[in-house]
Amino acid sequence: GRRDLIITEARLSLTQSDANAVWALSREYGERRSASQPSGRTAGSIFCKSGGCSAGALIEGAGLKGRRMGGARISDIHANFLVNEGGATCADAEGLITLCEAEVKKRYGISLKREIITLGGGF
Repeated sequence: GRRDLIITEARLSLTQSDANAVWALSREYGERRSASQPSGRTAGSIFCKSGGCSAGALIEGAGLKGRRMGGARISDIHANFLVNEGGATCADAEGLITLCEAEVKKRYGISLKREIITLGGGF
């Protein structure tokens, strides 16, 4: 997608619903997210789905789950998430991201597409 565009307006279509049903659904989504994604200081999901495959599954299949660089680690819960275990630098995160790209390309011939835009600094 284009990165030079800014959304300045949006139109939403809402429907009325029972408050208890909405709270129950919200709790269910939260529980599902907690079970499948790491908590704490993460950079969020790093790569888009690639070639119809989950980027996390490709990274895990390449043997990188749990791999660490400095204070950053590829999550044991979901391999498409980086976790800052304390003192991680942008270079640590970039190193793990680059490692994932290289190893998935080598093992599967698939080029991972980044879901994030790095601007420098830390996470």
